[in-house]
Amino acid sequence: METTALKYVAGVRSHRVTGTKAAGRRSTVFGPTRWIALALVLFALWPGAATAWWHDWKSEIQAGSKAFGQADYGKAGKHFLAALKAAEEDFDEDDERLATTLNNLGLVYLELARYDEAEPVIQRAIKIYEAALGPDNPQVAAVTGNLGLLYKLQGRYAEAEPLYRRALKIDESTLGPDHPGVATDLNNLAMLYNRLERDRDAEPLLLRAIKIQEAALGVKDPELATTLSNLGMIYRIEGRYDDADPLYRRALEIDEAALGHDHPNVALRLNNLGALRYFQGRYPEAEQFYRRALAINEAVFGLNHPSVANSLDNLAFLLSETGRTDEAAALEARAKAITGE
Repeated sequence: METTALKYVAGVRSHRVTGTKAAGRRSTVFGPTRWIALALVLFALWPGAATAWWHDWKSEIQAGSKAFGQADYGKAGKHFLAALKAAEEDFDEDDERLATTLNNLGLVYLELARYDEAEPVIQRAIKIYEAALGPDNPQVAAVTGNLGLLYKLQGRYAEAEPLYRRALKIDESTLGPDHPGVATDLNNLAMLYNRLERDRDAEPLLLRAIKIQEAALGVKDPELATTLSNLGMIYRIEGRYDDADPLYRRALEIDEAALGHDHPNVALRLNNLGALRYFQGRYPEAEQFYRRALAINEAVFGLNHPSVANSLDNLAFLLSETGRTDEAAALEARAKAITGE
């Protein structure tokens, strides 16, 4: 039997999932980087009759992967927990299907900002994949990159970098230098460099990732949108606004067409455009982008999620800078209530 782990791609955040189909990723400007690229688990039945419990596990994984791709993380978590129960009851400890389940559940915890719960789950998935498949398998690379993402989100950059480099080395040697999985790894490492203020090191990695994705995935793939947006962010930080603008717009168009107008990835693209418009002094446009991003995040994540706090902070900063201090203060208070700061 063959399984594949969900993989997160870094944008202004990224990772991979294990389920049944491919999904996408996302990025943000002011806050921590978000979603990335998913490679959901692919199933191949082993010879012989499948038992009822195996069908239960498979159906839970498929349902959870579908919900994850639709950004319904609460529903995805319920399905992955049910799959984990079945896996722990019926699979061996070193069965890669158990690792797949753990990885997927860990990514749900990442999306819900439940980082303390995500770490042991993802670490356990890595150990099982290494035992079942060997240390240099692409599945190991995928989940290792997910752990790197977790550490980056927690500000544990020194721990994240060797994990990202290990994932890149494995994928380049096993998949080849022009594989989409390598582009994911390049994205993740580039966004870590961005956090470390090493944007000159990040740019060539992103340019290489874009070239790989356009050739391997086509020009309308959500994974490409993440990379375009990430490169746009680097240019925005460098003050290259005219270079950033077409990248941000292209990323938004791709995600709206591929994922729908109310997907969290779209909110990230809107946040990026809002930031760019702010720095360009085009405040009414910036406000429109920020308000739309906030509405999407509230609808998808609820009112008390870090992504909502990020959107509130962005909008509050803009309103404060344009003299609307009372409204800004109210938004800042909401954001602080979410983050506890």
